[in-house]
Amino acid sequence: LALPFLPTALVVIRWVFFTEAGGIARGTLVTNNGRLVVNLGGTARGAILTAFGDAVVSGGGTISGAVISGSGSAWISGTAVSTTLAGGHQTIYSGGAANGTQLQSGGYEHISSGGSASGVVVSAAAAEYVSLGGILSGATLSGGDIVVSSGGIVSGTIAFAGGATGSGNLVLSQSVAFTAGISGLTNAAQIIFLRDINYGTGLVVSNYAGNVLTLGDSPTHTATLNISGAYTGASFHVASAWDGNGGTMLWDPPLDGGATL
Repeated sequence: LALPFLPTALVVIRWVFFTEAGGIARGTLVTNNGRLVVNLGGTARGAILTAFGDAVVSGGGTISGAVISGSGSAWISGTAVSTTLAGGHQTIYSGGAANGTQLQSGGYEHISSGGSASGVVVSAAAAEYVSLGGILSGATLSGGDIVVSSGGIVSGTIAFAGGATGSGNLVLSQSVAFTAGISGLTNAAQIIFLRDINYGTGLVVSNYAGNVLTLGDSPTHTATLNISGAYTGASFHVASAWDGNGGTMLWDPPLDGGATL
């Protein structure tokens, strides 16, 4: 089924629905294994994807203001704008781009090689995954996790939000190659995991100066992190990663049992 225009009203989809070039689908509810396909030049606005309903956005297609919950999903090779993930997930493929995704409890977004996302906000119990070759340009970490695999590319700033009551985990598989900025690191519930820095095997901290923290498991790995804020070297504390996945975790101020840098 392909229509050039839909009025502002919910349409329940339990089959495949196509939005072609010049077509606009508004307020579409996609559920019960239904699928919304947005092709080159097509647009979907305000779609609701739930109960195994999904959207496939081809190159040149656009989906905006979608709300994805439950087991809903979106597969993006075109453009996704202001998606809300409230338990659902969104995958950005090569050539695809997502801007302003809001990740709420249970939601996650995956940036595949060649895909990109910017302006992401990650709330508690949500996650953003950046795979090899995926690109993340700036994000706000307000609880939840941002996980950057080896070869994942991050630019701009990862901003921890919430101040003294904030939380969140920034997980870096290859911290030695991480060049993005980090800001807002304020309390013990805001943690940076450095998977490639081995805790307790000659851990060395060179200095914190000019908003740059240098640490490593000399002589093998050295990470240089751009952490903006009013810190000194003694502000930062490290320990073996508590989740059993290896590496070192870094935070400010200290947790019980943490070593001062």
